[in-house]
Amino acid sequence: MKKKKVLLISPHPDDIEFFASELCMQSIKARYETHELISCCDEYGTTRNQFKGKRIRRIRRLEMLKAARHYGVDEKGNLLLKLHWANYIDGFVPFNRQSVERYKKFILRLKPDIIAGPAPFIYFDGHRDHIATGKNYYYSLESIPNSQRPAIMLFYQTLMPQIFIKSKYQKETKKAWLSHSSQMEFMINFFRRNKNLLYISRLIKNHATKTAEAYRLVKFDRSIRKPKGIAKILFEIIFDDYGWGDSDPDLFIPTPEELGLDMNPTDEIV
Repeated sequence: MKKKKVLLISPHPDDIEFFASELCMQSIKARYETHELISCCDEYGTTRNQFKGKRIRRIRRLEMLKAARHYGVDEKGNLLLKLHWANYIDGFVPFNRQSVERYKKFILRLKPDIIAGPAPFIYFDGHRDHIATGKNYYYSLESIPNSQRPAIMLFYQTLMPQIFIKSKYQKETKKAWLSHSSQMEFMINFFRRNKNLLYISRLIKNHATKTAEAYRLVKFDRSIRKPKGIAKILFEIIFDDYGWGDSDPDLFIPTPEELGLDMNPTDEIV
């Protein structure tokens, strides 16, 4: 019997640990062939200029490999979570015809049965890379003929969830999350600021339990872009202008060009 395939699309290393680690772990435990496509590698994931660029990229790739090991390895020591890199630059993930086509080609080649990516319209993380990755994800799926699309298509980090996956492997997924040690200060501050807001929509629909991941089904109509109810209030007041990666003018100094980074990778994602 052919193994089912799962593809998780992530803006940065650690975003699946934030938003979809249970889906990832439960897919692997179910013996599904599980893949993660990561848009960029946190080339600006530090405030220390001497670490920006290729140096922090190396660190973040090693941390991602360490995190992936916590989801399991086979008898030969190979990762059960297969990693793929789009090789865009942190803070500069593009959304254009070329980027949509790259994601589309990868999805068509992999042929996943289940796919999940960041919500690009009604979200609670407005980082520019999350929105760009989410739009690449959404419009690449939209451009694929219905007969070739994954059977199940999901958004995570959504303010309007419909589906909840009960947490079963919190200890294991926490270890994966803690592997991203270079980002620990940022992640701790993120949860301190936002943990209640992260859970408010799922609390309403999930009987006040925090032990579940929330998802929304992907649909190709305008209704998916319009927040309703409490999500509308939260989105319009807080998250619509919550553009992480835009506020600090010194974050992207030195520039990608000065760091010798390739801003426009055009090769196929492997």
